Amino acid sequence: MSLFLDLHTLWEAAGAHAPPDRLRALFRAAGVETYDDDGYFVRAPRVAIVGVGGLPIRLQAGAPTLLGQPVSVALLRSQIQEMMGFCGFMSYLNPRNRAPEALAQAMLAQGHASTAHAVSVNVLVLGFSVAVEPELCCQRDLVHLSRVTVARTRAQDDPPMVVHEPGALPLLQAARGQLQSALPGTQLGRECRNNLYPASKPRWCSCQRACEASTSSPRHATTRAKRLSSAACCMASTTCCTRSPRSCSINERAGPQPLPVR
Repeated sequence: MSLFLDLHTLWEAAGAHAPPDRLRALFRAAGVETYDDDGYFVRAPRVAIVGVGGLPIRLQAGAPTLLGQPVSVALLRSQIQEMMGFCGFMSYLNPRNRAPEALAQAMLAQGHASTAHAVSVNVLVLGFSVAVEPELCCQRDLVHLSRVTVARTRAQDDPPMVVHEPGALPLLQAARGQLQSALPGTQLGRECRNNLYPASKPRWCSCQRACEASTSSPRHATTRAKRLSSAACCMASTTCCTRSPRSCSINERAGPQPLPVR
């Protein structure tokens, strides 16, 4: 599977569906693995590079391009290391006259990876559980985090769920079936489903799906990748606040407040 995705393609794929079906359509277009053909039960997440330095990657005949020019992981790795070398040059003005990439390697060998913050990468992550989301929201060195809201919107009328353990699939299928039959597609039904799915119960919160696009440096991305699995474990049994505590209002910190369906 390619390490790159084209946001233009995903945009069009999601836009062809009604809001309640768009998240599953987005997952399907991105190649998120699911247990079922309808895409309601996610087996594994999908991670891909969608831009570099804020410039979107385009796929042409399946090959990634940036500003109309072919791009590859090897090329990106080389260019990132060059920029790291150029930034490291400022410290001691390169007394051994190393090439930029060689200087970057020397810095990395000494554990000095901070110059990787000079480069930003746009990464799309789809199909992780909402239990992981607070960890992402609290990352202060993310330049930007764009995510699917868990507010009561039409986009959350019929969300898929992440199934961490295959053995839990029959239980979640049965639970979803009960909800769908008990709560019809009315205004009241949508309100009840939005209460049940996102955050009213910790166990629903831990398995509800999510996706996000982030802009961060390669240095931050390596640190963040190490934390995702542990965050999924430690947050699975707690009620989730899906935004950074510093951005939550006093009412939100006190507990869920009644909001209209939009």
